[in-house]
Amino acid sequence: MKIYILILLCFFISACSESTNVTLPKGDSKITKITWKQYQKYCGQQNIQNKHNFARIRGAQVTWSGTVYQITKDAGMEDNRNHAPKIIKVQMPNSKSLLSDVTLRLPKGSEKIYGNMKKGDKIIFRGKISYIGSKLNDHIVIVEKFKKDTKKK
Repeated sequence: MKIYILILLCFFISACSESTNVTLPKGDSKITKITWKQYQKYCGQQNIQNKHNFARIRGAQVTWSGTVYQITKDAGMEDNRNHAPKIIKVQMPNSKSLLSDVTLRLPKGSEKIYGNMKKGDKIIFRGKISYIGSKLNDHIVIVEKFKKDTKKK
């Protein structure tokens, strides 16, 4: 019940946010690399052109960092032998979300790496954007490499 109320609260808060209408610069080619800030500008839920923009961004290589929000079982991928049995949910820098922004689908055999991580740890990851999020769903990145960020801030 509490999570339901929290989700509704997040939905109403984000529904009151200002919408934008930003399209990617003209061009026929796919975007190959993008920063989190650029991704948010073009594919964030506040942009009414986000799905149109995502068509050119899908599959782009990213190297982003954020904060571990949760490590949990990858419920949708029980039979997939290409990915680890768990996912990492990440809050990105300057996030306005009360929950996670990005879900990391991890490479098979990475259990030792995420086994040493916990909520609040800083993480750096590299992978490809595979799914655009919404107000209730995270953006999904298929991760190639990731590690705990041990730099002092």
